[in-house]
Amino acid sequence: MNPEIKKDPFSLQEDILILEKRITIGNKWSEIIKEMPGRTENNVKNRFNMMFKNIKDEFIKNRTHQSVFVMQKKVDQDPN
Repeated sequence: MNPEIKKDPFSLQEDILILEKRITIGNKWSEIIKEMPGRTENNVKNRFNMMFKNIKDEFIKNRTHQSVFVMQKKVDQDPN
């Protein structure tokens, strides 16, 4: 094990850096980790994938709740 590898949780600043770099340079993880000393490429990729999944799940959950609300509103308004 390399003692220089960080094992502590990612900070908010690191999360923001990962998202910004992913937007600007894409999936060039070896380039992204150059700005994140102590983090491995695999850790950064896993962190990004976890954040992306959480964002996607939240979006789907919100869309589903909105859709159910809209459908219920239409049912409530139906005169038949």
